[in-house]
Amino acid sequence: MSHSIHPEAEAEFEAAAEFYNEREEGLGNDLYDEVFAAIDRIIEYPNSWPRYSYRTRRCLCNRFP
Repeated sequence: MSHSIHPEAEAEFEAAAEFYNEREEGLGNDLYDEVFAAIDRIIEYPNSWPRYSYRTRRCLCNRFP
């Protein structure tokens, strides 16, 4: 599935993946996999996540903060 990410969020996401890859080779790739799997779950089940605010829900990743 294709994902569209805001350019500023994409830059922050790439910086986070680079940070994790510097800590351990391949860990940044694991971050990508986990985040995109979470996005796929959100798309498939949009109302499954607890409310964060009136119009926002929150889906946390398991391995990464």
